[in-house]
Amino acid sequence: MTEMKFTIVDHNTKETQTLPISEIIENINRDRSDEWIDYGLGDWIEGLCNFTEFNLVLEKGTRMFWSDPDNGICSGKVTVSRDVMVVDGDSVVPTDKGDIPLHELNKNPVG
Repeated sequence: MTEMKFTIVDHNTKETQTLPISEIIENINRDRSDEWIDYGLGDWIEGLCNFTEFNLVLEKGTRMFWSDPDNGICSGKVTVSRDVMVVDGDSVVPTDKGDIPLHELNKNPVG
């Protein structure tokens, strides 16, 4: 299976890069203290937005899991309906099921 790639943009220089998800996660967790708890597939967007100089561009057509915020159970798959810049955990993502708060999306993308 091919590893998912995502576009990130440096919010200072506006330079964009498209990187495999494993490389993005590696960059988030690089050079941290011993107390640091690594970000992984389930929460990497939060780590990217809060602890790096990058923001995520979710491109139209990206598929993700939607989790019920009350019990964490997967409610189904959604598809991003237009390009959107994710700047923090409060971002709202337009999907084929309507606008969904980022915290309700499981950041482990659907292949």
